[in-house]
Amino acid sequence: MENEFNDELENIRNEAEYRQQVELELEFSMRKAYSVIEEMGWSDWNRRVHMPTERKRTIVQNMLKWHEEREEYERCSFIQEGLRLLQLTGEC
Repeated sequence: MENEFNDELENIRNEAEYRQQVELELEFSMRKAYSVIEEMGWSDWNRRVHMPTERKRTIVQNMLKWHEEREEYERCSFIQEGLRLLQLTGEC
């Protein structure tokens, strides 16, 4: 019984560590993507990134949601501006 409890406790710890690692990787990815786009500008990013339009839209919308959850409203404004620009050009 005690072994089962210890095994379960270890599984919970491992799962918590895994979730924390995933969160850290997601944060790094979101911040890196934002900085690359900010550096390139939305027009260049749209021209240089070769992927389906729907995928671009999904990426930008996920970035917006992630930054909104963290109340990073200046970044949200930049992302919304890019999303509008991409939609107006018909590229995204």
